[in-house]
Amino acid sequence: MNEASKLAQVIREMKRYRLDILGVSECRWTGSGRQVSHDGSTILYSGHEDTHIRVVALVISKQKANTLLEWEPISDRIMKARFNSKHCKLTIILCYAPTNESDKEHKEDWYEQLQQAAAKVPQHDMLLIIGDMNANSDNSNCERAMGKHGCGVMNDNGERLVHYCLNNNYVIGGTIFAHRDIQKLTWKSPDGRTSNQIDHIIINGKWRRSLQDVRVCRGADKRSYVEGLAAEAESAAARGELSTVYKITKRLCGNYTTHSAPVKGKDGSTITTEREQADRWVEYFCDVLNHPQPDEPADPPPVPDDLNIDTRPPTEAEVKNAIKAMKSGKAPGVDSIHGEMLKADLSTATRVLTNLFDTIWDKETIPSDWDKGLIIKIPKKGNLQQSLLGRIETAIDNKLRQEQAGFRRRRGCTDQIFALRNIIEQTLEWNCPLYINFIDFKKAFDSIHHDTLWKILRSYGVPLKIVSLIETFYNHFECSVILNNTSSEWFTVKSGVRQGCILSPILFLVVIDWVMRKTTSDKPRGIQRTLFSQLEDLDFADDLAFLSVKLDHLQEKNDRLERYAKQTGLTINTSKTQVMSINTTPTAPVTVNGEPLEFVQDFTYLGSLISKDNGGQKDIKARLGKARCAFAKLQNIWKSNQYTTKTKIRLYNSNVKSILLYGSECWRVVKGDMAKIDAFHNRCQRKICRIFWPNKISNVDLYKKTGCNSAVLEIKRRRLRWLGHVLRMPQDSIPKVALRWTPPGKRKRGRPKMTWRQSVMAELKEMGLSWDGQSTSADSRCVYTFNVPTSDCGQTPGPSVDDQIWKSSVIALQA
Repeated sequence: MNEASKLAQVIREMKRYRLDILGVSECRWTGSGRQVSHDGSTILYSGHEDTHIRVVALVISKQKANTLLEWEPISDRIMKARFNSKHCKLTIILCYAPTNESDKEHKEDWYEQLQQAAAKVPQHDMLLIIGDMNANSDNSNCERAMGKHGCGVMNDNGERLVHYCLNNNYVIGGTIFAHRDIQKLTWKSPDGRTSNQIDHIIINGKWRRSLQDVRVCRGADKRSYVEGLAAEAESAAARGELSTVYKITKRLCGNYTTHSAPVKGKDGSTITTEREQADRWVEYFCDVLNHPQPDEPADPPPVPDDLNIDTRPPTEAEVKNAIKAMKSGKAPGVDSIHGEMLKADLSTATRVLTNLFDTIWDKETIPSDWDKGLIIKIPKKGNLQQSLLGRIETAIDNKLRQEQAGFRRRRGCTDQIFALRNIIEQTLEWNCPLYINFIDFKKAFDSIHHDTLWKILRSYGVPLKIVSLIETFYNHFECSVILNNTSSEWFTVKSGVRQGCILSPILFLVVIDWVMRKTTSDKPRGIQRTLFSQLEDLDFADDLAFLSVKLDHLQEKNDRLERYAKQTGLTINTSKTQVMSINTTPTAPVTVNGEPLEFVQDFTYLGSLISKDNGGQKDIKARLGKARCAFAKLQNIWKSNQYTTKTKIRLYNSNVKSILLYGSECWRVVKGDMAKIDAFHNRCQRKICRIFWPNKISNVDLYKKTGCNSAVLEIKRRRLRWLGHVLRMPQDSIPKVALRWTPPGKRKRGRPKMTWRQSVMAELKEMGLSWDGQSTSADSRCVYTFNVPTSDCGQTPGPSVDDQIWKSSVIALQA
């Protein structure tokens, strides 16, 4: 079941045969846990944390899922589940025994583990041991453990199984009932010559008469199922219903709606019953969402002059725009009101909500349902919060530091990745020291101290009326944990910003901004950005990267960050906070709260792998690996005859190519890297078009067939687009300063490595363009024009051959 869509096929066969519980002896997943499929079926599985080998699983139909009392993952070969029924409790032990050729010690250990699991089953329970026992049992001399209808010749595993059943008064169910061999044999060799009965259902002796029948079910039609879903998806694509296409694609890829690992108690023991699991989840979230108050909470004074924020009740126009801004298809809150309901009659919803908001605005109280949130299904984004956000967002954004790029308009991860890569490039070229400290916080969004948050908002000039209204959403906020379609008891939340609330990002940014201002305000400790300013850090929400040229400066910033973060409820996670040193060897450890931090050679920053040598090879290798996994998960899409090539390419672009080329705007790549990316890109397109050896097609014809371009061309276009975007930024913006930044230092002897800027300048020169000319055209914010190759042959020719086979055209690139 490790291959995409196999689970959906298994569930379909369960329904076809009207099965309520199905055991799978080798599903090849990783870890142990519980999942719920798209149709409500529950999957319990037990296996290795790292490897896709063995792993046993139970699939339970939606109708019988509520009868599950408890379950326990024991190993990658054994798991146990207990069910409630009308007359008794049913315990199922699912097994996957070692093969007949396995070591004697291995077999004995496995049977000992099985014996221990069975010994814990209450005596009054009906016990079924099911699975692949890898055991042939004949039909003689063991009437207490089997019937007379067994198949084959007993092997060593068969003897062990019969001996185990005799000792425990168990019966092998498949030997009791008379059937044709085709309905008893469970395994066939790849050449089709050998068949055996090695999968068994075993029942404890006292319930032997309750076993009605045991037989093999045959005839699963997996291909027709996949093609049926594919036809449905293609029909939706023809109608323009892309959301339906992607939902079906997720089903074919084996993506599931919910997932839960085995629940552990505080002492590390596995909790098996649902009631105890729910209590443990409540206990866990109570701890997470109710952090202790800071010993010395921050107490910033309010500023004398408030920001220019309208404090009057929302107008009908604001409410109407807020309703329109609500996304469709999102889970509702406790009140079960979907956004689509409000959009269905916009005028009525606007009028009713405007009157409600007027009352809330005057009385500063909110409906009780708005004080509640569901964990897993997060609280919906209310349109009163949308109205408040519209009032405060611009005013607060203008107060935030430039170094912060998270949750801000016209800012993103690429800004910070580009700036950091350019800083490292110039540091290496000019041989000057640099320390980078990547900071990680423990559950940052859940740790914010509420009273401190209100004071910081006032210190930033947010009017008291707005702060009071925001505070009403937090004063009596409660949560309930959704576990297997049932909710736990409600508990109070006293820390953190509300998960899923549209106001939470801006509120969190204000707190982080205050902490960073206090951390960096006393004296400069960063890198020289301009003649009169320094760059202390690069931030994306709570992902911080401190920059310093001296080790003691970095340590001082860490100490101040720890001090002021504690005042807001934030705690630095020392196990994930790491340091990178460039062109220098640290003479002392860097610590946080007395704990030394790890020095690393590379670090994944905002999804992009940053290395000490700033080479793109490691990041490209990681991108290729992730793209291969994404492409492999869509195997059923590429194999399908129902999807058109156009739809397949659309899915490839959104699910695979987007992963492959993430962060490529910032890459400084060499020809070898380009060739690897292009080879993978072309191989994927050939597989989508079903062009296999010995059939041949040129890359030019391949691109015409798929409507794609080469990956090399795509990267060039992205880099040039990004250049235009950076050149249009304000002069003091961090990416633009980083592009032109030169640190104080001295170049090493020999030819320096090519930087991102130099590689782009070389590409411009090849196209007959100059850097200064493009800077002028980009600043005009009109049409940003480049001569770029539009197609290539996809081979690996030399530069002169490239010039001969690449076509050139003028394309408009707008940011």
